[in-house]
Amino acid sequence: MTILLTNDDGFEAEGIKALERVFSEQHEVWVVAPSGNRSAQSHAMNLSQPIRMTKYGENRWHCSGTPTDCILYSLRGGLFPRRPDLIISGINHGANCSSDILYSGTCGAAMEGVMQGIRAIALSVEKGCDGSFGFEEAARFALSSLDKLISLTAPDSIVNVNFPTPHSGRVVPAEVGFIDYPDKPLPVTEEDGVISLRLSGGDVEKNIHHSAAVTDLHITHGGDIAISVVKVLPEINREKQQEIEALFS
Repeated sequence: MTILLTNDDGFEAEGIKALERVFSEQHEVWVVAPSGNRSAQSHAMNLSQPIRMTKYGENRWHCSGTPTDCILYSLRGGLFPRRPDLIISGINHGANCSSDILYSGTCGAAMEGVMQGIRAIALSVEKGCDGSFGFEEAARFALSSLDKLISLTAPDSIVNVNFPTPHSGRVVPAEVGFIDYPDKPLPVTEEDGVISLRLSGGDVEKNIHHSAAVTDLHITHGGDIAISVVKVLPEINREKQQEIEALFS
């Protein structure tokens, strides 16, 4: 199988290197990843400036643009000899649970793969209490479970997998919810009426907002692997949709 790897942490990140190392044992692996860190780029793409694609090995490219640009420009630009059988995005440095998915460049790249007609899986690893990331363990799990993960893919969805560090090896199907982010914009500089702000960010404790469902965040906090099959297109609120005609007729 030919597998195209991408991410949002950059082509030199340890997560994608672990995937490349492990999956190359059994599959043909290609890489197209950002030239540097492009975290939280969501599904953004460049429209106003050229994209630079730099070859650094056989079927290995890094891209000046976003994670979505990596997929779009490489597939549409003919950088590879044929279309890959599967796209795996990751392994992300940090979880992409629940509303993280909306911001995630890792998930955005996987979603662009689906929009280009290729099945896609997103993999993310939460940092452990000791500061380590279980990339090797996650990559080995993904390789050994690849057939199962592929069976979960769909033409309109990505498979989103989140691993805690360490993990139990047990897989739990996960719902998603809205996360209460404690990040605060803090002033960095202020001069001549212009204020520069930066999100406090860093290692923040995330909590699901008013959800009784067993979410991916709950599952990974419990030490298990969370898997969600997430649709690419936003879901219509059917209850409110039915009110439109009455309101505007």
